[in-house]
Formats: sequence, structure tokens, C-alpha cells
Amino acid sequence: MPTKLLKPATNKTTGKPNKVRMPDKPGTHLPEKGAKVELNKWWRRRLRDGSVIDPAAGKDEDAKAKTAKK
Repeated sequence: MPTKLLKPATNKTTGKPNKVRMPDKPGTHLPEKGAKVELNKWWRRRLRDGSVIDPAAGKDEDAKAKTAKK
């Protein structure tokens, strides 16, 4: 299965990164800096619902938010 670097998306209300559980490591969350994960159904759903972002795909909300504030 392919792997991909994913990062938690920024919460629009609080401005902090989302807490996204790591399904293969119970009790842990995806680090703010991101982690390389197997791109299975679970992570594809998180991408689709906006809980995580793929920085390589240009969907980095943090960069957009910083640009909008200037």
C-alpha cells in the first residue's frame, strides 16, 4: 500500500491543528509536523473530510491562512 506524508489540518474555529487519532497506534495522535502513513481507507476518509492535509498536494491551509492575514 502506498505511503504519504499527512499533517493535521488547522481547526477553523480555534486556529490550532486538529487532533487526529492514529488507528495503528492506539492512544496517539498524528503529530503537528505530520507523519508518513499508509494511505488506506481510514486516511483517505480523513483527507476527504478535511481532518488532515497533504502538504505535497498544495492543500496546506496554514500557508493560505498566513497569506490571507497579510
